[in-house]
Amino acid sequence: MPRRPSSGSLAMRQCAPTERTQTLDESARDALRPILKSCRAKSEDLKKLFQVVIRKDDDKWYDRYKKVLGTLGKGDRVECLMEGILKDIQVLACERLTGTATNAQIKELEEAIKEMNEMHPSLPDEVGNVIQTHSGSGDNIGHTGPGTMNLHKGSGDLYHNVISGGATFGRNSINPIFNFSNNQSHQTDPQNRDCLKDLRTTDPREDKERIEQTKGGLLKNSYRWILKHPDFQQWRDDKQSRLLWIKGDPGKGKTMLFCGIVDEMSLLTRPTKKEATALLSYFFCQATDKRINNAMAVLRGLVYLLIVQQPSLISHVREKYDQGAENPFEGVNAWIALSQVFKNILQDLSLKSTYLIVDALDECETGLPQLLDLVVQSASKSPRVKWIMSSRNKPDIEAQLRLNDGQMRLSLEHNSEDVSHAVNEFIDFKVSQLPLIMDDGTLQETVRGQIYAKASGTFLWAALVLKELEHVESWYVLRVLQEMPPGLEPLYDRMMGQVQQLQREDPEFCRVVLSTMTLAYRPLHLLELGALSGLPGQISNNLNNITKVVNKCGSFLTVREERAYFIHQSAKDFLLKTFDKVFPSGMAEVNHAIFSRSL
Repeated sequence: MPRRPSSGSLAMRQCAPTERTQTLDESARDALRPILKSCRAKSEDLKKLFQVVIRKDDDKWYDRYKKVLGTLGKGDRVECLMEGILKDIQVLACERLTGTATNAQIKELEEAIKEMNEMHPSLPDEVGNVIQTHSGSGDNIGHTGPGTMNLHKGSGDLYHNVISGGATFGRNSINPIFNFSNNQSHQTDPQNRDCLKDLRTTDPREDKERIEQTKGGLLKNSYRWILKHPDFQQWRDDKQSRLLWIKGDPGKGKTMLFCGIVDEMSLLTRPTKKEATALLSYFFCQATDKRINNAMAVLRGLVYLLIVQQPSLISHVREKYDQGAENPFEGVNAWIALSQVFKNILQDLSLKSTYLIVDALDECETGLPQLLDLVVQSASKSPRVKWIMSSRNKPDIEAQLRLNDGQMRLSLEHNSEDVSHAVNEFIDFKVSQLPLIMDDGTLQETVRGQIYAKASGTFLWAALVLKELEHVESWYVLRVLQEMPPGLEPLYDRMMGQVQQLQREDPEFCRVVLSTMTLAYRPLHLLELGALSGLPGQISNNLNNITKVVNKCGSFLTVREERAYFIHQSAKDFLLKTFDKVFPSGMAEVNHAIFSRSL
């Protein structure tokens, strides 16, 4: 018979369960053993069920769940086992061991048992590929297909499982009685890792860091103006504004502006704020690097970062492999396959607000029309997705974007006052860092004024001039500034003139280096550059000597981690225009020489 509360037993409610158990006599302990045995058996059955059903090598746990229950019977459903365990605990804590559970805990047990009893079956009585709909005071949807399985008690709270994610069974999603998630398995699954490896051609996070370092670092005051701009704020905050195109002439600082936007948006999204539900993915195109100058690379990079933040999304990539394709993202149908994966990800019910950022569309040299079509489609059909992109002032890009009321354009030329102020902030900082005039405040002020006047709101012009001034003695600084022509092309022309006036064979060494870089499809390692350009062995076999030649090439090139890059796409464009100076014998001859040296 259950022990009834007495004044003594009521006092025992303050004791720990172990202390209470130690006061039981042998007959009471005998009465407990069958209950404990029953509870343990159900727990072991539940554990075995999960071990069979939840595996790390795929996401088909629901199919295995159906198969297992087909042999065990409906009494072994998860909710039935959980209800049985809870009832055993109730008997132990509330009857056999009176005093070991508080009133609040007893009430919680009663509510949990009731909920388990009322919970819609995790598997229909007739197992099969069905969609079952129940209407109570809430909606309950249980389906066996791909997507989301909802287990709902019909009176408010909703517990759901995204088949490729986790599942929750119990009182509430905040403090569930039982919860499991296989998000971690997505990251450790060898097949998932292989899929992600095949998908990844570059990590946009590393590209961003490299770009910032190559350009001398990101200065907050040079981009913060965009955060206060009404068009940007409308794009960020208005649900109907899903696309913003920022356009501007070469050298206006679009790429560094986008680096700043990524940093600021990261503070609101999952890359930085772990508890955030919104995702941020981005890509930086560069025409001088074949890894990142095509639409496939853009899409690969965007999908890659989304999966890194929400690993369950890998299921959409795995689907292509599960259909038998060895590498679905290579070959003539690669775009079709990858764009379908991208669309499926954007339609995934588990995906919340998503921000997609693409810089330098004009440097996407292959597949740009298809990419823009995909952007337009997703901007019109996916209310949770927002795009922000940049490019030069290209009419063809504007025409393909088909901008409407919910899709805006922001011209840097029409915001010249904000851009000029940002350039001046950049100039102020860089002038203060010039080593040879650091102690001369009056000269610094004069230098600032002259650069303000000639830069005309162009970051690149200011950056190139300030780089040249780094090694100019203080008494020559103003003379050098006076020689600097305003405008990028005149400045490039002056730089080429300086290269041609170098001593001895240096002009020819620089010409072959510049011609090789202009025809290369990607940035070159310094040893590659030395060999392909045909520099003498004493130079081409020595990294320091190759670096010296690169540094003599005006400011057209820069070196980062032993690789040579163009300082800007406009620098390469200029060299292609000044054809006779870089390719006096024709481009075909240089191509043939590079090919011969590659053998």
